[in-house]
Amino acid sequence: MVNRSLIQRSTPSKRPSYKDYEEDLRKDFFCSCAYCSSMEIEAGIGFSIDHYIPKSKPEGKLLENEFSNLLWVCSQCNSRKKDFLPNPEQKARGHIIIRPDEMIGANHICCDPDNPNELKGKTTTGEFHIQRLFLNKRGHVIIRQKRRELLDDAHYVLEGIRSLRKVAFDNLKQSDKGPYQRFYKEVLKKHDSVVAGEMDELLRTYASSPHNITDPEDKEKDRLRKKCLKEMLE
Repeated sequence: MVNRSLIQRSTPSKRPSYKDYEEDLRKDFFCSCAYCSSMEIEAGIGFSIDHYIPKSKPEGKLLENEFSNLLWVCSQCNSRKKDFLPNPEQKARGHIIIRPDEMIGANHICCDPDNPNELKGKTTTGEFHIQRLFLNKRGHVIIRQKRRELLDDAHYVLEGIRSLRKVAFDNLKQSDKGPYQRFYKEVLKKHDSVVAGEMDELLRTYASSPHNITDPEDKEKDRLRKKCLKEMLE
């Protein structure tokens, strides 16, 4: 899920069409899908504007160009959400789609303890959100896995830097001080380069290509997902 604290809803001037808000939405949602949290660079698919209250519904038609009703989402989540709008009974049961600018996703969804790369609902709303948007599809699982690997790598590098900082420079031999300083500066330079300049390329390498690979298991997962959704909405 996109972390609510990362989302910064702006108040742009009124535009003639909702399509004119695209860049504002990309900035507000940090170029990430409001529903599955995939970044544009990770997903390798198109993104578009979603009307949380669908414009195909009477109440949504009035909000067609209302910025507060617009979210930035990936094409897969947009196609699975479609024009879904819960009726009063479904809403009372918690069968709604989480919007991270108004709700805290972590209250409803967590990582599965048995498989931390898959999501599990903590509430009925969380489970419905996962099933409706197929958030345990292989592509999403791969992205979560690669994020964990990158995070582990970052922690490893930071631990190494912390160790270097603990070295008592004054206690080094005079002949070792110069090489140590050069090595230390080079390490920091490499680290800053990865953080600032190469992270996009790492994400593109790790996430974009695998995301488009078809997994035979997805077909069965999708069948079970649709069955679960049908039972939820009956």
